[in-house]
Amino acid sequence: AAFMNASGGMLLIGVSDDHGVVGLENDYKLLSKKDRDGFGLWMTDLLRKCLGDAVAASVSVRFGRVDHHDVCLVNAPPHAAGPVFVYPGKERPAEFWLRMNNSTRHLDVEDALEYIHSHPRWSTLG
Repeated sequence: AAFMNASGGMLLIGVSDDHGVVGLENDYKLLSKKDRDGFGLWMTDLLRKCLGDAVAASVSVRFGRVDHHDVCLVNAPPHAAGPVFVYPGKERPAEFWLRMNNSTRHLDVEDALEYIHSHPRWSTLG
């Protein structure tokens, strides 16, 4: 959601912050289907639950191999139809997240509204 509320972005899973390839093998162990397909199904389900079907459909999940390890590339394009909210659970309110340079920030309601109303991409929204 944070990438989609900004200029879009890519998330590389299976690579550490210091650019070392760690792979997805430890993640596979946590899944019922312990392979790329299982991870892709899990990721798609998570995106659908947290963002909704329409938004999740615009996110692409791809896999590759680096140094004999599986890695996952998640591409989240900027969302032109309106702001993207995260729905963390039934008992919790929707959240607005924004990518700012190399950090991801949760915006409170006031800051989220200010950002949404001032963003040229969404200026025609109610």
